[in-house]
Amino acid sequence: MNHTAIPVTALVRVLALCALCLASASCSRHQARGTPSSIDVPNATENSPADLYIAIAAEYSRLGQTEAALKNAEKAIAADQRNSGGYYMLALIYQKIGETPLAEENFKRALELTPRSPELLDAYGSFFCTLRRYPEAQAQYAKALANPLYKTPWFSLTNAGNCAMSAGDAAAAETFYQRALTANPRYGPALYMLAAIELNRNDAKAARAYLRRYLDDYLRGVFTANADTYQALQLAIKTERKLGNVKGAETYEQVLRDQFPSESAAASAPSSGPPMSPSR
Repeated sequence: MNHTAIPVTALVRVLALCALCLASASCSRHQARGTPSSIDVPNATENSPADLYIAIAAEYSRLGQTEAALKNAEKAIAADQRNSGGYYMLALIYQKIGETPLAEENFKRALELTPRSPELLDAYGSFFCTLRRYPEAQAQYAKALANPLYKTPWFSLTNAGNCAMSAGDAAAAETFYQRALTANPRYGPALYMLAAIELNRNDAKAARAYLRRYLDDYLRGVFTANADTYQALQLAIKTERKLGNVKGAETYEQVLRDQFPSESAAASAPSSGPPMSPSR
C-alpha cells in the first residue's frame, strides 16, 4: 500500500527508534506492559529437555553475562535440535552483541522448525528493522499477523508502525497504530505513539486524549512503571505545557521524579561541557 509521506519531527522518530530498540534484543529494557517474553516461541516438542537451558540462557543474557548465555543456548540445541527456542535464543544473543550474520542464521534455523510462530516472526521483523532493512521487516510482521492463532497481534502491529516511522512513513505508521488499538484499545505503546503524532500536528488535545487512556491505567495502579511509562510521562508533560496547563504538567513531572528518580536526576544534572553530537 502506498502512503503519502508526512514530515516527522525528531521527537516522534526518536520515540519510534526507542520502541524498536525495546522490541529487539540489541538493547536491555524494562519489561513493558503487554510485551512478549524474549523466548516466547512455540516448541516443536513438548516438555523438551532444552527448555531449562533456554530459560537459563535468557536469564544470563538479561544479566549481561553473554558467554554463559551462549553456552546454555548451545546446550539447549545439543539437548534437543528440534526445539526452535534454542536457535531463537542464540539469535537474540548474537543480535545483542552485534553479530548480525550469526543472528540472522539462527533466526532462519528457528523459523525452519516453527515457520508460523508469530512471536518469532515478529522478532525477526524487528531484527531487520534495526538494520534498516525495512521491506524485509514489514514482510515478517505481515507473516506474523497472517496467523489467525496469534494471541497478541497488537505487538506486531505496533512494531510495524515503529518500523514504518523509522523509515519515514508516518502515514503508514499511524495506520498500524490504529489497527493495534482496534485489537487492544489499552495498549500503551500504540497510544503514546499516536499521541506523539498528534502533538507533531500541533493537536495537543488529541494527544492528551491518547495519553490519558494510557496514564489513567498507570495512575490507578493497573500496571507498574516501565520504559513505556517513562516515555508517556515525558510526552504528557510536553502536552500539558503546550495546552497551558501548568498544574497538570507539574503533576506529571512529580510522578516522573517519583517513579524514575535516576533518569530524572540525570536529565536535570548540569552539563560539564559542551553537548556532544549524537552518533548514528
